[in-house]
Formats: sequence, structure tokens, C-alpha cells
Amino acid sequence: MEATTFSAAYKELLIRVVKDCQKNMLQGTQGSWKDFLKAQTPALGKSDPSMHSSKTLAAFMATLSKPQAGMLVGPHREHQLHQEQRTEFAARLSQTNASDSGQDAIWPMVQQTLCHSRFPENYNFPSFQPGWTQISSSSLDAASRPCLLSLDCEMCETATSSRELIGLSVVNEAGSTVLKMLVKPAGMVLNYRTEITGATDATMQGVTYTKRDAQEAMQKLMQGNVVLVGHALHHDLHALQLDPTAVIDTALLCSYKGLSTCTPSLANLVSQMLGRSLRQEGAPHDCEQDAAAAMQLVSHALQQGIPPPMDAPEIKVAKEDLRKLFVHGVPQSAQPADLLQLFDACTCAHPTVEGDFRERRGHLVFRHAGDANEAFKQLPGAQETDSLGRAQKLLKLTSGSCKGKTIKIRKMAAHGGLAYGKDSNQRLHVMKQQAQRKLKVNKKKLKHKALNPLPSAKAQVIPA
Repeated sequence: MEATTFSAAYKELLIRVVKDCQKNMLQGTQGSWKDFLKAQTPALGKSDPSMHSSKTLAAFMATLSKPQAGMLVGPHREHQLHQEQRTEFAARLSQTNASDSGQDAIWPMVQQTLCHSRFPENYNFPSFQPGWTQISSSSLDAASRPCLLSLDCEMCETATSSRELIGLSVVNEAGSTVLKMLVKPAGMVLNYRTEITGATDATMQGVTYTKRDAQEAMQKLMQGNVVLVGHALHHDLHALQLDPTAVIDTALLCSYKGLSTCTPSLANLVSQMLGRSLRQEGAPHDCEQDAAAAMQLVSHALQQGIPPPMDAPEIKVAKEDLRKLFVHGVPQSAQPADLLQLFDACTCAHPTVEGDFRERRGHLVFRHAGDANEAFKQLPGAQETDSLGRAQKLLKLTSGSCKGKTIKIRKMAAHGGLAYGKDSNQRLHVMKQQAQRKLKVNKKKLKHKALNPLPSAKAQVIPA
């Protein structure tokens, strides 16, 4: 690919390749990437490849041996071609005249998923890395009705991954299961998450299928004009290390009023759109059941149309949880004391720390809900809202090995103890509307006064 013709794509490719060189500590004739920068552009100093020009990146690549360069560029080039195929396919979809309702609405749903603001972040898979499988778009035909298959996976925690594949189910449009497979996890299992997955050492004993076996089975199923369905499907695809072109993500089809970035849960959508519960209370996650539910949501949308933004469920957060603050984005080497240090300057009661930071999250537990609210109020930093409209703050750790790194601390509930609130944009919109209404009322009052002035004191007649 010529830099002069595809400058943006060319630079993106070079950035990824040079980052790979950094990660694998590869060296050329002028040393590592950092060594090269010191010799060529000492004034720039920054080692982040995205901060440098295509010319500088290409010059470093030229110092690598041909086998090294070929080994690095090949997978990245294939990944880039795959991304370009997806972009071209999305462009073809935008030119089709498919109806937004009825059986012709499948491709508009694919397009809506592709065009969602969260798609680039969620579905930008590192499929150039070893172990990934890409599903080509060459067999997709936007002029005909595709076959739909719905996927859901089970995952556990291992020493190398918090979402390691241990099982998957695929359901067709008729609701029949066409693939159900347990997968031997790669690496040492730390937590099967039995309360969620139902998996135990006993249920996984004797499992021999690997992730590669699962990928090959999916490749066979997806031959031809096939669209993959799922809810928050990117999590399943990342665990499976599968990168398809055409997907329908039910989490990206529906939205809530006043929550521009919120993606409804599968359980809430099943309740609101299908009028039933996803599963019995307390029952473990069942990937076959969830795959079927996502397919039923798509079938419902094909018959009834994609619903407009819905009212968020009026769910109350448990009273016990209101005395907690949720902390996430915790650096892996952070210690509980590093979090507690944030409250040293606060005059409120101090919390205890609850949770395992291996998943980079936990809770700060106070004695009372009022203590949690006061502590949050006293924490430094600008207040914002998360995707569900709950107040949160971005803070820098002030001590320990993670000093200077950022974390997020948020309340467990939105206003009134509700699980859902309004996001910042919506609140600003409401405040603007209220200000406009107030201004309109004031203008009417001023106009009324101008047309009906009060008599002056001199003109008043005081009866005897």
C-alpha cells in the first residue's frame, strides 16, 4: 500500500507494527525503536509511535531485516484488509433499499450495529495476533436474505485471562441448538465463576476440545451468507478470538431515553420487549438460553420493528449497596491502602475495601449511605456520570507504586436510589430547556407589565 495513496491507513498500519516491535523488543540495525529515535529525532523524545510521522515510522521499519519486517507486517496487513472489507461492506449496505421492518430488515439491523458509536471501540479486535480467526466478507450478499445464527459463550478466569473461553452455544432462527461445546481453557484456572457459569472441575473433567476446535466449528457454520447474532457479542467474540464481518448486536439496537451511551442488559430487553423473564431467579447463566433469547429479540424486531428509545427500568438499588462506592479501572499492582489514601483529606468516615483487584474493580464500604455520599462529595475531581447516569469521579492515586495513575469512583445508584438515571448530556439538555422556559415566562411577564403599567403614586386616588 502506497503512503501517498492511503496515508491514514498506511500510518495506522505502521503504528501497529512499531508497537509490536516495542512489545517484542525487536531491534534493527540501529537498535530498538527508542534507540532509533534518540539517533534520528532526539528533539521529539516521545516513544509513542502515534506521535511520529509515517516517514519516521517507515524509516525505522527499514532498519529491520526482511524476515523480521515480513513476520510483523504480514498479519497486520491482513488485519487491515479485513477492516477495509468491513468498511466497504458497510458502504454497500448503506446503498441498499432494504425495508426497516419485516424480513428485509436484517441488513438494516447489521448496518445499525456497524454504525453505532460504540462499535469501533467494541469490535476493533486484535485479530492480527496469533490465535485469531477472521471470517471473510466475500460470501456476504446484501441483496439477499442471510441466514441468522446466534452465539453466546461461557467464560472463566485463568492466570492469563479474566475471560477465558470454556463453552459456547449456537442457536438458529428456529430456536434449535446447532452447536454446543465445552472447551478446555488455556492456562491455569483461577475461578470457574460457578455461580454464573455453572462450571466446576467435575463438569470440565475429560473436556478435550480446544479453542481452535471451536473456531473451526464456527467457520464451518458461517460458510455462505451468514450473519452472527448476540447480545454484547464482542465479549463472546473476544473470548472465542473470532472476527466476523457482519453481526447484529442486540445491545446496540435498543437504547434508553436520556442515556445516550447506555446499552440495555439482555434480561431487561427480554422483559421489556418479550414480556417474560430471561431465567428463574438464582439460576446460573446458560449460554444456550441466552443465545436463544438474543435470536428471539431479533425475530421480534423483524416482526414489530426496532423499538424507539425506551424508558429505563425503575429498579431500586438494594439499601445495603447504597453504603458503598464502586471503584473501577484499578491498576493491577494497586493495594487497598493506595485507595484509602484518597480519603486522608476528607473529614468524613473512612471506608474499608472489598473485592479482588485482579479484575481491576472493587467496593469502598462505609457504615451508612450518608457516609458514602459525603465521602464522594469530598473527593477531589470533576463529577460526571457513567453510562447509566450514576455520578462518578476520575481521581489520581497519591501514593504507592501506582502513584499518578487514574481510577474511577462512582455511586452505586442514581438519584433517588434508582439503578438508572440521566447522563450528563441529557441533564444539560433538561437544564437548558428549563432555562428557556423560565426565560419565556419572564419575557411574558415583562410584556404584560409593559402593556399594563401600574398607576403612579401621584395618580392614585385615596378614598376618604
